[in-house]
Amino acid sequence: MDKKKVEFIESYIKIGNGDYEWNDNHGELVRCANCKHGTTIIDAMNQKSYILCGNKNDHYSRDPDWYCADGEKEQ
Repeated sequence: MDKKKVEFIESYIKIGNGDYEWNDNHGELVRCANCKHGTTIIDAMNQKSYILCGNKNDHYSRDPDWYCADGEKEQ
């Protein structure tokens, strides 16, 4: 059986001092390493990889585990 970790964005409601109550599922969280807008770049000096984000011409350099509201899963 193949296993795959999937992360979701969920919201909860807290009323007063009570427990949190589930409110809604807002979809899958897409990390930069799995985003269609990202290009992996390697920093040879530090032996680390980064993601160069090409979404909306921002071109930010991010850690592969980072995520944002505009992330879209690679096909």
